[in-house]
Order: sequence, then structure tokens, then C-alpha cells
Amino acid sequence: QHGAGKAGGGIGLIGVAAPAQAGASLTAFTLDSEPGDAIGGGQTFTFTSTNATIMATGDDTALTMTVSDGTHDFSADLAAPTGGTLTTGTTYPTTRSGDASDAGLDVTGDGNSCTTSTGTMTVHEITLDVSNAISTLAVTYEQHCNGATPALFGELRFHSAIDFTAASASPASIDFGTRPRTPSAPKPITVTNEGSTALSLGSASIKGTARSDYSIGTNTCSGATPAPTATCQISVVFDPSSGASRPARVELVAGTA
Repeated sequence: QHGAGKAGGGIGLIGVAAPAQAGASLTAFTLDSEPGDAIGGGQTFTFTSTNATIMATGDDTALTMTVSDGTHDFSADLAAPTGGTLTTGTTYPTTRSGDASDAGLDVTGDGNSCTTSTGTMTVHEITLDVSNAISTLAVTYEQHCNGATPALFGELRFHSAIDFTAASASPASIDFGTRPRTPSAPKPITVTNEGSTALSLGSASIKGTARSDYSIGTNTCSGATPAPTATCQISVVFDPSSGASRPARVELVAGTA
């Protein structure tokens, strides 16, 4: 008998209470999209001034941050609650356009947008220059598009001294193909710290319909704290129990937005 299987390498998400201070000016636009999110389509992107063009225009009442790397284009429109200004150290409930009690948050890109949205954003830093234009910005955000449960999480930095956390997993999915009912060779997933400070990783586990058909082999990620650009690996073994499709996923808790 044979079994066809797929295992996904995903990054779980937990909140960051207070970003640490970085020593250098940081410009970044990150998107960590859960499966089913309309904007990111379940993908993870980390754009910085080294791999993309990032711009910010506006002031502390309303601003737009854009990013383009020649393949992907995203933008984030932020606005203070009606009549107010965005203030450092404040967490705001958000809607797509904002109102008297909610800030505005509208993250769009790659041809995708929300008709409505809810979420939150925390302003860690915002300053203006002498012409009252955005000088520095640090924001962490969470957006739910069109009433959906899946979220888009991310970080925005513009000439900021505040660190950000981000991670990626490669490959995003593994297809073990059709194989005998014997254990496969281990296939690796590489997790990379894409942020500007050490990344705190929790435990890796296998979830999903056919989780009992998979096991974790080598695992240098669980409990690790990789430095920026550093990597760790989780290998997955597939041992099919039936001839049906055997879907499952790898989850790894990570201290990202």
C-alpha cells in the first residue's frame, strides 16, 4: 500500500510585549500571513532597506508606508482616530478607515485588498521632522480582512532605533509523494531569523489530520534563540498509515509579531 503526504513548515505566532532598542537605524516592512488571510495568502515576507525600496509619507495624523522589491508591492495606510494623533506607547483598536474610537489600518498588496477590516496596532515610536513629515516610525500590527479569523501580522520600521522580530521557514511545504508504508528519509525545514534581534523559539510540534503519520527527527530549533540571519533546522519523517492523502503541518512557536 502507498500513502501520499505533504508536510508544511510554518511559524507560529506570539505577541511581543516591548521591542528592545537597536543600535542602528532600521527600515523594514514585514508580513506574517496565516493561511486564509486575503492579503498575504499564508506567506511570510521580510523587506528591509537592503532588499527593497521602502518609503513613508505623511505625519502623525495619517501616513502611508510602501514597499517594492520588483516582484512584490505592499502598502500600509495608518491613521489616528478622528481628530487625534498617533502617540508613542499606545495600542489602538483598528478598522480599515478608522473613526472617532478606532485608528485606521489598511495593509494591501500584490493586487489584494480588504473591503472591511479589524485589528490592532501598537505605536512604539513616531516622530516628525521640522516640516512635520514622518521622521521615524515603529509599529506592530495585526489585521483581519473582511471579517475572517486568519490574521496578517507584521512590523513597520522607518529610520527607527527599535528592533523588530521576524522569521521565515523554507521550504514552505514538503511533498513526500507516493511511497511504501515505510518511513521516509528525513526532509529538512530551515528556519531563519529575519529580524534585527535574537529570536526566541518555543517547541516544534506536528498538527493536522494525519499528524500521527509524521515525526520530527533532527531538531535544532526548539528552545533556540538564533541571532539575526542565523538558522536552525527541523527534519520531518513521513510513515504513511493508509493509501489516502495524509496532510499535516509543522508548528513552531516564535517570538514574532
